[in-house]
Amino acid sequence: MLVGGIGGTLIDTATNSSTTTGTQTWEQFTTTFTATSSSTTLDFINADPGSDNSNGLDYVVLNASVATPEPSTLVLLGAGLVGVGLLRKRFR
Repeated sequence: MLVGGIGGTLIDTATNSSTTTGTQTWEQFTTTFTATSSSTTLDFINADPGSDNSNGLDYVVLNASVATPEPSTLVLLGAGLVGVGLLRKRFR
């Protein structure tokens, strides 16, 4: 079992479904999280007994995404600016 966390906070527990003893069987796990700062520590802990040395961690991939405003938000902002402009022109 592999336990994953961010800055000491548990976010996921992954257990390989293989039941073959003594054979390393790779399995893919995916977890989604949101970083709390520009520098975030990822923790990976082998939660198996100390006598079990057959675990591995390979090919960790992080995909960064930046929140972008939705098109409808931009339309509302534009309409608001146009409205403010029209009101300002009317009162001059």
